[in-house]
Amino acid sequence: MIGKIRGVAAISAVALLAAANVSVAQNYPDLTGYKYTYYADAAKTQYQGEVYDYGCGESAGYVYVVRVYVPSAYFDLEPIFTCESGQIGPIGP
Repeated sequence: MIGKIRGVAAISAVALLAAANVSVAQNYPDLTGYKYTYYADAAKTQYQGEVYDYGCGESAGYVYVVRVYVPSAYFDLEPIFTCESGQIGPIGP
């Protein structure tokens, strides 16, 4: 009886892990490229500059946005392009 309970518990654990992996695989990354306007302070009153994501990349069939380094923790985002098709595309419908 205890062996059957352990077997059912093991199968349940494997099924749960498999379901978790499927849900992770379905969470696609954000494929939007941004303009970052960054500031020196949290109130965003001390403007420091702007940087832009570089473009789109692809590796082993996965498409991604090549992100830029933003030199501050305080910034505003403005969408400027998408990488939905693997190449830079327009924002909009």
